[in-house]
Amino acid sequence: MQHELSVIISKGSYLEVFTVGEDGLDAFLNVNIYGRIAILKLFRPLHEKKDLLLIVTENYQFCVVKYDEASKEIKTHATGDVRDRVGRPADAGILGLIDPLCRMIGLRMYNGVFKVIPVSKKGHFDTAYNVRLEEIGIIDIVFLHG
Repeated sequence: MQHELSVIISKGSYLEVFTVGEDGLDAFLNVNIYGRIAILKLFRPLHEKKDLLLIVTENYQFCVVKYDEASKEIKTHATGDVRDRVGRPADAGILGLIDPLCRMIGLRMYNGVFKVIPVSKKGHFDTAYNVRLEEIGIIDIVFLHG
């Protein structure tokens, strides 16, 4: 699968990976996920040779996975629980973003709260913290370069 154009499709609680060919999409891999998928974000930290995939479920569980070429399987890089004990679920649903330099992951899961998960230069996930948001009706959010 090296250097091929691929597409990942989320269907509820599983992922389908396809390679893109001249004749259309060719099935490559199916992966079951424990929980209904709310967010998929692809990113590549500086130290990585391959992309990582952030998956967040509707139950506020997350995992970061990567494809292992040798075993031809998806391997888990990190997992965790990002739910908070208090807060009203966001009216517009869960939003997720990764800054362009892969220094942090941002999640908006609750009204008025933005969760930040710092990513170290070695690709480890540091302790998450919350930032208050005055705005409640947020439709989307992005990090800027810089």
